[in-house]
Amino acid sequence: MKASLVQLNNYVFLKTEINLNPSFNLNKSFNLKAEYIDCQLQSAIGKDEQFFAELKLSIDPGRHVEANLPYKIELAAVGQVSVDKSYDKDQEELAVINGATLIYSAMREHLLYLTSRYPNGTILLPVVDFRGLKKSK
Repeated sequence: MKASLVQLNNYVFLKTEINLNPSFNLNKSFNLKAEYIDCQLQSAIGKDEQFFAELKLSIDPGRHVEANLPYKIELAAVGQVSVDKSYDKDQEELAVINGATLIYSAMREHLLYLTSRYPNGTILLPVVDFRGLKKSK
């Protein structure tokens, strides 16, 4: 086994907000689809070839009433990402896309853990592909 070209060196949550959806029907199932999740990605380049990726995620049950979503959710996290110097292509693109993927994974676990103690049940975010997500600087 060898280390990945991309390393998530650190990350922090900037926002975690989970509110109960008063319209949620406990007797009806829900299916959280990727298209119900709004994501925003920002990036910056720091010193020593460190990249920063900030991911904001929101789920608004009011926009997807038919889905019977149990919570309104807002999460934000930022991660410090580095790319091995041997990678000779666009390091920023690799860092940002993979950084967003790693941060999303952390958000997924964070939300799973927190909602396991909430009355409307547990939320497990679907796996998504960030390659098509546009970043803003």
